[in-house]
Amino acid sequence: LSGEIWYEVNKSLYDLRDKSIVAFSPREVKEIEASLRGKVIRVRKEGEKWKMILPKEVKADRERIEELLQRLAKGRVKRFYDAPGPMEIYGLAPPRLLLRIKKGPTLRFGKAEEEGIYAQVEGRKEVVLLDRSFAELLPKGVNDWRDKYPLAFNPEKVRRITFAYPSGEEFSCVRGPEGWKILPQGMKADGDKISAFLWKLKGVAVKEFLPLQKAGVNKDHPFLDLLIEGEKEKWSLRLLKGKALYLYEEGKEEIYRIASKDEELFLKEPDDFKYKRIIPIKEGEVRELRIAFPHKKEIFLLKEGGRWVKKRPKGEVENWKVTSLLWRLMALEYLKEFRKGEVAGAFSPPQVELTLRPDEGKPEVVLTLGKKRGEGVLARIKRGEKEGYYLVKEDLLKTIEDYFGNGK
Repeated sequence: LSGEIWYEVNKSLYDLRDKSIVAFSPREVKEIEASLRGKVIRVRKEGEKWKMILPKEVKADRERIEELLQRLAKGRVKRFYDAPGPMEIYGLAPPRLLLRIKKGPTLRFGKAEEEGIYAQVEGRKEVVLLDRSFAELLPKGVNDWRDKYPLAFNPEKVRRITFAYPSGEEFSCVRGPEGWKILPQGMKADGDKISAFLWKLKGVAVKEFLPLQKAGVNKDHPFLDLLIEGEKEKWSLRLLKGKALYLYEEGKEEIYRIASKDEELFLKEPDDFKYKRIIPIKEGEVRELRIAFPHKKEIFLLKEGGRWVKKRPKGEVENWKVTSLLWRLMALEYLKEFRKGEVAGAFSPPQVELTLRPDEGKPEVVLTLGKKRGEGVLARIKRGEKEGYYLVKEDLLKTIEDYFGNGK
């Protein structure tokens, strides 16, 4: 009984106690210093960004640092040890990590166990147990607070990308007044694909920062050289393979270990960036859409005041279906291109024919889907006097049939 009373009294005291860890305003913090195993990490806030000052000047991981500050300010103590006894029990003599928040609290962190991590606020006697998630935010090494996305180029300002392989194969994507081109092939490039590539490249996360000699690779033997050129700056990158996949940035004294899955992102061919869209108008330009299935009435849709109206046959149409179909058409790419003689008889009869009429003064576009071939369906595009023949994905036909296939 006495044990039960002791437990209830203790529980009541804990329930009534202020369980905040420390009181400070995260927004006012401008500098933090972490000491671990004789090494010092110092980060400083400059504007809205964080910069590492020690042991080297590099961009810091803003998200991780600010999350730690928020958790310290708003987090709650799981357990108090008011008569803690020897600090060695908690890994606090000496502490595993000493965290100094400039013009704020100083905290000592000890052992991290399954239940949580032990800590002590400077100036207080008690030891506290905090949620284990704090251990994931605290640095375990000097690079843990570094920004994991070190590539500094702005994708929107890139003017040229050059891929060079050991085989001697080389090509460039170059931005000009009329858009992107692939050289030396002279092909039109798809700006959206290039933009997506650049943003994905910038988003490649570094798993580990290593001195060159520790990576076990020769930076002079890459399996891809990638040169990114902006208006005034250049970034020369090399992709290397050893026990892992590495990215080396020219002029740096270190190398980045990256995920093996990122290899696919880097290895590109001219065809990966080639412009393959076959509908040469934009969704917002289309004012009329006609859909004709064999042996069924033609569906005639007209855009009125920002909404689509079914004029023939009379009836309701769901606006999102028309808009969704048009976006699919604008993004439609060919799998293969053909000459007229290679598709003789493929469109007699057609499976469906779509006529897109844009703003006044612009020629209409007629898309005819014919027979299936291999993994796709044959398509014919007419715009004015121009005509092209392609293989496209079969799922486009299914979308049209699902949305409008009843012919009513």
